[in-house]
Amino acid sequence: LLSLHYYAIAVADEFASRYEKLLDRLSAIINQSAAEISNEIEAIFDEIIDDGSLKYRDKHHRLATNILSNYFSGFGIAAALPTKMMKVAEVYWTLETDEDFESSFSRQPALEERFNLEYLLGTEYFPASAFQTPMLHWLLYAPAEATGFLLSFSEKTIGAFVESGFDEDIEEIELTIDEKKVRQCANSRLWKLFRGTSTAPTLLESMYMALERHLLEVAEVLDAHVTVAICKRLLRDSKYVTTTALVASVVIKFPEKLFPVAEILFGTKELFLYDTERKLSDDLAASLYSIPSFGGSDPFQKLYVEERIKTCDDKHRKWSLEDIARNYQFFASDASDDFHVRQRRIWEILDRYYAALPEESAQNEDDKTWRIYLARMDRRKMAPTIKDAPDRNGQIIEFNPMLTPELREYSEISLAGVNAFMQHVPLKLWGKARLDRRQSDYVQIEKYEADPLEALRDARGILDELNSATAEQRYWNFN
Repeated sequence: LLSLHYYAIAVADEFASRYEKLLDRLSAIINQSAAEISNEIEAIFDEIIDDGSLKYRDKHHRLATNILSNYFSGFGIAAALPTKMMKVAEVYWTLETDEDFESSFSRQPALEERFNLEYLLGTEYFPASAFQTPMLHWLLYAPAEATGFLLSFSEKTIGAFVESGFDEDIEEIELTIDEKKVRQCANSRLWKLFRGTSTAPTLLESMYMALERHLLEVAEVLDAHVTVAICKRLLRDSKYVTTTALVASVVIKFPEKLFPVAEILFGTKELFLYDTERKLSDDLAASLYSIPSFGGSDPFQKLYVEERIKTCDDKHRKWSLEDIARNYQFFASDASDDFHVRQRRIWEILDRYYAALPEESAQNEDDKTWRIYLARMDRRKMAPTIKDAPDRNGQIIEFNPMLTPELREYSEISLAGVNAFMQHVPLKLWGKARLDRRQSDYVQIEKYEADPLEALRDARGILDELNSATAEQRYWNFN
């Protein structure tokens, strides 16, 4: 109570901003004492919520900044008043109506403003991490309310971005859940948001990272029926694939538990395409996450970076929905007694996709690409072989999809084009791993480890290409 007394005196001062350090210390004490003074804290929160505004010079702005900053700073209040804290967060994070960039700024809106978020949040929650924001605590103490808040908040933020028309490639996809149709807005940016490998506000990335982390933890211990129900609710209540993408991640991690959810995802063609792109982006995620300097002003920055890099070690990151659909047809765990039922259900889905294809003479490149996807997923159209792998002390399965001569030629031409654009990726990965002193990573790129001068020769080759390549090739070389 003494801390609240001094807090009231400090914020009542017309020039309260000069007491920032004192307010920081008082905020920490208030947070640690939240269980004993929850009624008083709730009164402050009600004042903020009723006012509906929390600008920089408002008296409670500093308190909100402190308790909403990360997993560690507002843990006491998150435990005592999770629902009220979410409402305060919405006021704090949402772009003020009188600060609408279209009417108040001559400059182009920042990314956060396009998502209806305060401009300064772009730096306040950088780098993105599940440990940014109190979201993990909210999910622990009020899971239903926390997921509901995230979905509602997404409608106001992601919804604003979709309506802005900034991304012209946003499409509407359709899921079938318990015989009911659910429509969601989708594109690559939204699908990869939970991994932080697209360009999106770090606040939203952090909240979805926290939700994925929470779901992966609870799915491991909860009964399968409960986990399926949670995933279905998330799919049913979301208007955007940001949530669907992380549900797919949980399915890929626990395929035996979540076949009913997997079946829903398999029924929407576009999800296979988006998740393949996510899988490819994850191959470079560790390098992307390590970009922020450990010498930043935020004392937790190193922890945020390490948390993200650690997620790259999860084995399921190397799999995609396509891989899981194929694996269901080949493998069954000891606990699974319905292998043939699953196999038959997947074949029914694949047969619907075959039936929807146009005649071969009318097929475009997208159709041919999709046929290759189907061939890679359909056990009935494979000629698998088993080979010994002495270096791995086991055996490997080569699935060998059976492609028509025309489709094989198309696949080889496409692969050659991709390889041409990606030929310098090993150099980038080796250089970044060497810079970060990640020995376990750089020793795997034997080409440059055996002959470092080869790296210099390839780097010079890139410079030559930049002077003669097309604009598209220059983009790939720069990135």
